[in-house]
Amino acid sequence: MTAAALEMVVSTGGTVLAYLAALWLYRRCGRHPLLSPVVTATLVLTLILELTGTAYPDYLGAVLPLTIGLALATVALAVPLHTASSALLPLWPRLLVLFGCAAALAITLATVPLAVAGSPDDVLASALPLSVTTPVTVEISALIGGDPSLSAGLAICSGILGAVLAPRLLTLVGVHDPRARGIAIGVTSHGIGTSRVLLDEPETGAWSSAAMVVHALVMTAAVPLVARLL
Repeated sequence: MTAAALEMVVSTGGTVLAYLAALWLYRRCGRHPLLSPVVTATLVLTLILELTGTAYPDYLGAVLPLTIGLALATVALAVPLHTASSALLPLWPRLLVLFGCAAALAITLATVPLAVAGSPDDVLASALPLSVTTPVTVEISALIGGDPSLSAGLAICSGILGAVLAPRLLTLVGVHDPRARGIAIGVTSHGIGTSRVLLDEPETGAWSSAAMVVHALVMTAAVPLVARLL
């Protein structure tokens, strides 16, 4: 086995083990949103890379099988959309307006503060798709000249905040309809929020899953256009 192949096996295997350990901890602690496996595993791997002095591009090349798998996972997002299509189609005129407004608001809130603060163009590009589920965020960021690792980090942070705050906030303001709750959570906290709400509110989780996919489709079309204007 060549040195490059051995490095790929070790890096890929270590990443998988880190995630499985984080998943065990997440389940052991009652599925608390702050202990999401994505977050915990990311922190552990970041610490390991720092301690070993491994550059991120070298690590990224060594986990190529996982990178390919992440791209394939993006295609799998079509499944919840197909499952919910019978419920979504009768509402398409309203949903078209809703998701258009959601995309515009997400882009505005992500970029205006950074633009006012004078952030570099690559940081702005990295922040544009932060409201989209992580696999899609990474692809969009690479397409528009952003930093995929920064975009992924921002998307994960927004997902955690949404998972922690969104269900309680929606209840506080009197939003109890599963469709409204699901769409709000799917748009604001994508995969992390959806996985959380599926445990307690299955119907809300189903709507959240479908909303996450539709929002990702809208943002995939809108973000490159906005990036050109910026």
